[in-house]
Amino acid sequence: MTVAEVGITSEDFAYFYRGPPGATQVIVSLGSNDKHDSSGALWYLRQPINGRVIWILPARRYQQAPVRKLAQQFGDKTVTIPSVRRDGVHPADSRGRRISRLHSPIGQHLACAAS
Repeated sequence: MTVAEVGITSEDFAYFYRGPPGATQVIVSLGSNDKHDSSGALWYLRQPINGRVIWILPARRYQQAPVRKLAQQFGDKTVTIPSVRRDGVHPADSRGRRISRLHSPIGQHLACAAS
């Protein structure tokens, strides 16, 4: 199951979608559209999830801190985007590879970051 909303902030997404409580694995890519600290919204989204969570860190380093901190608190994994488009946000992947490939193996197209 995929739930996606282009251009949404972490706060808006967290309060719009609370996540599937029975999910065994959840991949989250949020933070790139945040203008302020999104720690509270990210925690609100993460807290009810009992399964494995993998966070795709925002491309901009200054937006990574809240996500890294939360992932560390929950023992979640993080991955980074190895290269981005000219906009500095979206992954540079002209072949349209899907984020869903992350789970097998994690880091096939993204570099694993220690968390």
